[in-house]
Amino acid sequence: MTAALLKAVGAASVLVSAVFLGRGLGARRRAATAQLAGFLRLFRTIRSGIEYYRAPVGDILARVEPEVAAACSGRGETVRGESLAAWLSGCVFLTDGLGRLMARAASELGRGYHDEQLAVCDRYIEALEAMHRDSMNKQREQSGLVNTLLLAAAAGVVILLI
Repeated sequence: MTAALLKAVGAASVLVSAVFLGRGLGARRRAATAQLAGFLRLFRTIRSGIEYYRAPVGDILARVEPEVAAACSGRGETVRGESLAAWLSGCVFLTDGLGRLMARAASELGRGYHDEQLAVCDRYIEALEAMHRDSMNKQREQSGLVNTLLLAAAAGVVILLI
């Protein structure tokens, strides 16, 4: 009776830990992908504001949709600021390299003439699209890893119960 109970508790703990580990890894990757998508949307908004309305970056940032600002923050909170640097100071970056990329963007954006600002936006949109594609691929790979992990945990449970 005691051995069977210990086997059942061990099997349950293996399954529960595998499920929680898989959920944690998946949630982190989904949040990072959502943040990249938010920044991509932000830069497209900035580009269209510069191109069509010839508005300053500060005015464009003041009108950013709350959903985009929340996605960019990394915490789900709405961030605000007069400049891109102030706006980014309220963000927690979830992927490597995104913080450096955004710091460079903040130093370049808002300076220069109309065409120069459009070129800066295009360059960062292209970089963010590549990062977003990579993140989506990693998310797909990680979901496959999680499925494998869960199958291995289930096999471990079967072995424990034999």
